[in-house]
Amino acid sequence: MSGMISRKDVMAVFEEIPGTDLAYLGAHLSRFINTYERFDSGWDSSRGNRLLDIGAHWLHQSVVFSLGGYDITAADVPVTFELQSVQQLASARDIKLVSYTDLSVPGSLASVESDSINVVLMAEIIEHITFNPVEMWKEIYRVVAPGGRIVITTPNYYWAGSRAWQWKRFLTGFGAGLPTSEILGIHTMGHHWKEFSMRELQHYFCLLSPDFNCVKGLYTMDEPEKSNTLLKRIKWLRQGLHVEVDLMDKANGITIEPGW
Repeated sequence: MSGMISRKDVMAVFEEIPGTDLAYLGAHLSRFINTYERFDSGWDSSRGNRLLDIGAHWLHQSVVFSLGGYDITAADVPVTFELQSVQQLASARDIKLVSYTDLSVPGSLASVESDSINVVLMAEIIEHITFNPVEMWKEIYRVVAPGGRIVITTPNYYWAGSRAWQWKRFLTGFGAGLPTSEILGIHTMGHHWKEFSMRELQHYFCLLSPDFNCVKGLYTMDEPEKSNTLLKRIKWLRQGLHVEVDLMDKANGITIEPGW
């Protein structure tokens, strides 16, 4: 909607209101800006600019999209939105804050009106979900207006540097995915419990509802100029996935039901 956004523009917002993790922001800012540009370059602004950022945390990605002219509602857990720096940023950028405590229960986004959102952003969130997500998707489906779009970014399971290629570990009986040493030895609530392939992620939305239509699927690199020739030539070995899913007509609802 507003074209290119520079690192300088984004950093200036956060430097003016101190309190965020600037080291984390600096390390991931290329991804935030790239996500915005990949989406915005193909989005028809006549379809609306009301964006719901789920898992917004310190508002890093929300601020990038707000600089691009989007009307932002940011959603996350209360402990994050109680931070003074987050509240000041939200006020300065006119970002609405919506708290949830458990996305696995019905009505978790009850404060967001039905059909009020044009774009839902889940940036590096879906790989962290440890609960059955069907109720969450029912809420997201409810709040998205017909003609809306869901934007997902997530690590690529088949990335050349991922654990999927650790054959020595696999052959010695230590499996794949997150190793137990990291589960027990790293202080974080952000472990990657499930990493997806492109085909798997598209199948995910086919299972949720026939109303969803995957319209874009990209293999991404945060900083393409620094990537090796192999990644430039073989797309499916790149680090990330960027998937966009349209909800043009709300005819069927979320049709899958958990099997218990």
